[in-house]
Amino acid sequence: MKKIEGYHIWKIYNVYSHDDDLAIFETSNVPELEDPFSFSGYGGDIFKCNLHDGWSEASTVVVLKFGKEDMEELRIISPYNWEFDEDINTKEKLNIEDGFFAEGFTELKITDSKKFNSKSGKFSFRNHNQGHDTTEDLKENCIKTLPKNDLELGNILLGWDKKPVFVERTDGGFSFTWRKGVYEAFNVSAVKPKTIYKAVDVEVNFPCCSKKQKFNTNIFKSQWGIKKLYCEDCDKYHTNFEQYFTFQNEKIDFNQCGIGGYKDEEEEVIYGSIIRPQSNKNDKIDFISK
Repeated sequence: MKKIEGYHIWKIYNVYSHDDDLAIFETSNVPELEDPFSFSGYGGDIFKCNLHDGWSEASTVVVLKFGKEDMEELRIISPYNWEFDEDINTKEKLNIEDGFFAEGFTELKITDSKKFNSKSGKFSFRNHNQGHDTTEDLKENCIKTLPKNDLELGNILLGWDKKPVFVERTDGGFSFTWRKGVYEAFNVSAVKPKTIYKAVDVEVNFPCCSKKQKFNTNIFKSQWGIKKLYCEDCDKYHTNFEQYFTFQNEKIDFNQCGIGGYKDEEEEVIYGSIIRPQSNKNDKIDFISK
């Protein structure tokens, strides 16, 4: 039977709390839990997944990437405006990142990276507030889920299992067997670029009078600890002042644009984590599509 190649959604589960961090660690090296059931630290061989939880009440998605010989990569992703489709693995595209494109995000960026050596090849991905009350309970849960998930992976690789599997809250995560050796893990963010105008091309239209002038940061003054637009001629302060900035006689949308030195930072959100065996090929990370 022909083995699967490409991307495959394996599991889906919810993060029930904004404080619910995800962590990757070896099943044989379960971190200690502290009250209230949080991991005691992320040092050593523990990798923290800093997923953004600001847009999706849907689910966290676990995506596998298969090559010709074996599984090459695992991603944990918080999709943007994504709806669950139980037949998604039979589609031509996964479409789990299309929401980013629709909102103007254009590229991936690595934000954190870590390398570690797995002596066992057995990994656990866990929510620290779900499915366990003590460290011993967590250890037992990690070990208990190994056979089930290893069987699922084998069936997926052979093309037998197509539908994603939901992770129960009582599980709190999942464990599985990969290969021994050096791994690299990193968080990835989606970047939305901005159009940056030169200050000399931006006009400030003061609402208190007919005065107009080129933009510069000297037009701001603090009043009662709040930055405001200040007109020296009228000795007046103005709030909600961005509506008075124009480029070529059009108001500036600061969600998409900025001025050199003012709101010129690109929007960047961490939306996923990736783990994969270290390779000399230095494979590029792409948005997911089949």
